[in-house]
Amino acid sequence: MIDEVGRYDARSAADVTAQVRKEADVQRQADAYIACYREVIDEHRRIKADHRQSFEMLSEHLQAWSPRRDTAWPWMEERARLMEELRLAGISKKAFPLDQPVSFADGANPSDYLRMTGFHDPEDWGTWTQDAAPSVCLQLSAPFRRDLCVEIMVTPFVCEGHEHLQVGVSANGKEVGRRAFDRSHEGQTVTWTLPLPKLLPSSPLWLNFEIESPASPHDLGLSRDERRLGLGFMSLALRSGGTSP
Repeated sequence: MIDEVGRYDARSAADVTAQVRKEADVQRQADAYIACYREVIDEHRRIKADHRQSFEMLSEHLQAWSPRRDTAWPWMEERARLMEELRLAGISKKAFPLDQPVSFADGANPSDYLRMTGFHDPEDWGTWTQDAAPSVCLQLSAPFRRDLCVEIMVTPFVCEGHEHLQVGVSANGKEVGRRAFDRSHEGQTVTWTLPLPKLLPSSPLWLNFEIESPASPHDLGLSRDERRLGLGFMSLALRSGGTSP
């Protein structure tokens, strides 16, 4: 470092500074940029534009790069799902009857009373949940009673290789039940009664389910069914009093 400092020559440094100022003159650089800009504009003006081709190229660009509903644009899938949920939320449903079970079977039209998200298409016996967080919403048909509870008839998807299923339930954000299913429930219909929290008379009832590790029969080597299954809903009813484990 000391040797380099000793080699410093003030005259040479001044010559370098003068050369830099000469070659990096602001006005000369500005003139060069302007000349290049004018050259590009003149070249563009000399080209005869094919408007039809231009619009075709623009269409191809929009087709390739505009947001669209496929795996390349997952946020669009999410937006479409949210828009569909908003649309469904705006559709008025029939008031849910008391002490009258509503079936989830194909042809029973549970959507007349329930706004359902996270479910597969209904089958002749009922409807399987589709993901880990399905929900249903209903409107009460009468003033809310303190001893009102929800009674659901479900069948859990448990089998060899998928022997346990944990399910939690909340009503309007408050946890009202949690249950563990095992192989003893395989193929069985289980009646699960859940107490309801205090609700405002005009407020809808949202039931949200948290299903741990729904599984696919295909992944378990049971069948070609690739759907993820958790709980199979058979019916839902509003009852007075009582709870089940």
